[in-house]
Amino acid sequence: MLWIKDYYPVSPRPRWGFDLPAHPAITRQLEKSRANYEASIDDLSRNRDALYAIPDAQVPGTTKPFWNNIWFSCLDAASLVSFLLTRSPKSYLEIGSGHSTLFARHAIAWGKLPTKVVSVDPKPRAEIDALCDETIRRPLEQVPLDIFDRLDAGDILFFDGTHRVFTNSDTTAFFLDVIPRRRPLQGRAPKFLCLQRRTACSEDQSDL
Repeated sequence: MLWIKDYYPVSPRPRWGFDLPAHPAITRQLEKSRANYEASIDDLSRNRDALYAIPDAQVPGTTKPFWNNIWFSCLDAASLVSFLLTRSPKSYLEIGSGHSTLFARHAIAWGKLPTKVVSVDPKPRAEIDALCDETIRRPLEQVPLDIFDRLDAGDILFFDGTHRVFTNSDTTAFFLDVIPRRRPLQGRAPKFLCLQRRTACSEDQSDL
């Protein structure tokens, strides 16, 4: 094992929240879209039948999604199903595939949606190629960026990559190269719905 000495000691501790005040700038930005977040929660309730139809455990020999998995479940999975059912996009492009693809295909089948699934992932954690309309088995940082120009108003781009930010990582490429390609619609709204798992990057008619 190689140990690298850090000459600059760090002190890991919460800077905001966790019994400290919330970050004021982030709070203001979130408050701008509060109505959208509340509407998304209401959509979860309206789409509950589709969520109740998903089994808790894996059904052997099928490509059905199931809640009891360690990769993609609970509110993440429920929100993705609800976003798809509510918006009925023409295209759903996901960066990072596997269990999320199972939930996406369930929503598409349940709602009889016209949605085409495009998967970008060098090695998905589940066998999902048969569920996709197009597969790109390369890391995001090696994918030609013009693929994102296909996305139009109402489409969904979902990012669940490595969550690592360093030079030429997929997360860095996503924020520096992909997000800026959103074309404004009517002056301010993003061209497509952009969802990044476990961050404050969920957008719907907002500038967050």
